[in-house]
Amino acid sequence: MERPRLVHFITILQHGGAERVLFHLLDDLKEQFEQSVIYIYAGPGVAEVATRNIPHYHIGSIGGIINPLTWYRLIRVLQGLKPHLLHTMLWSAQIMGLLCAQLLRSHAITSVHLSAECTGKIRTFLERLLPYRYTRIITTAHSIEQSLISHKLYHPTQIFTIQNGLDEHDFRIRAANKIPSLSFGKQQYYIIGTVGRLVPVKNQHLLIIAFAQIQHLFPHTRLMIVGSGPEEDKLRILAHKQGVHEQVIFITGQDAAPYYRYFDCFVLPSAREGGMSYALLEALASHLCPIVTGTLPNHLHELITDGYNGIVIPPNNVSALYNALYTVITDHKLITRYKAAGKTTIAQQSSHKMVQRYGTLFRSIIEQPIIKDGSPS
Repeated sequence: MERPRLVHFITILQHGGAERVLFHLLDDLKEQFEQSVIYIYAGPGVAEVATRNIPHYHIGSIGGIINPLTWYRLIRVLQGLKPHLLHTMLWSAQIMGLLCAQLLRSHAITSVHLSAECTGKIRTFLERLLPYRYTRIITTAHSIEQSLISHKLYHPTQIFTIQNGLDEHDFRIRAANKIPSLSFGKQQYYIIGTVGRLVPVKNQHLLIIAFAQIQHLFPHTRLMIVGSGPEEDKLRILAHKQGVHEQVIFITGQDAAPYYRYFDCFVLPSAREGGMSYALLEALASHLCPIVTGTLPNHLHELITDGYNGIVIPPNNVSALYNALYTVITDHKLITRYKAAGKTTIAQQSSHKMVQRYGTLFRSIIEQPIIKDGSPS
């Protein structure tokens, strides 16, 4: 029997959480679906797709989504692949893919990794204009689901929440990879680590400010920022202004997995993200104590319970972040307890369970017929 054709369309192939979900789907759904990948911007993740012998198509042109040639290439590729389901990931691919899917009368579903507050007014305005009435949405956290509903971007019946999951065996293999030698020894310094795209919502600038304050009190501390993105230059300038540019280490364009072993604690200072970060899952698997920001209105977190398996602080609060850093540096007994609880937490976040839920949802959508106007019946 012919396998259904599943096409994943992603904005960029980097070392981010969306890409990690994609790689799990490619690996664990290969017996159920005939899969292909389309991407707008190339990145280090292209090689990972290639090693899986998955057909992949680069459609990007100068200007990306605003270039008509990019749209033309996408339509041509989709016409050739004739997907039973188009799965889009990250915002540019979401906009392009869902419009093209309606044009070509194809089933479509999109993965949303950010709350409505994080997308900005312009993106929210565009999403309200687009014909998403029949689109299904996958969110990675219940807080994102509630945000989309409260902003009336989608109807509750359109949204399915599937939390991210980690394949610990795969992570251990990646974490064991060799990395370029660093200019310091782990035993010499206390390393505060963070992992994520260098974009405003990740809020690394807040961490740099808090680190500058804590570094004056604890000169043996260092901050390691692992990630790539448009904010890199601004963050480097901020570190220089704060007088800690020699104590802040930037690791860009690399898989983060091998670097967790250098961390003594992990910080996720996101402004309003509200999702379940893959970096956080990997930090827990590395037996690190996490400091994370909670979501409004109660500053709760989807995975971390304050005082049980980590520290949850309000977003955009330098004092709270400073105090949390002080705690993890000085209270060793407390941190040992948090690490033990973290092991229990990560054991419940299996990638195989995550992929199983994706596969079930994909099949249920494909089985629904599409009527004349291009919408599911």
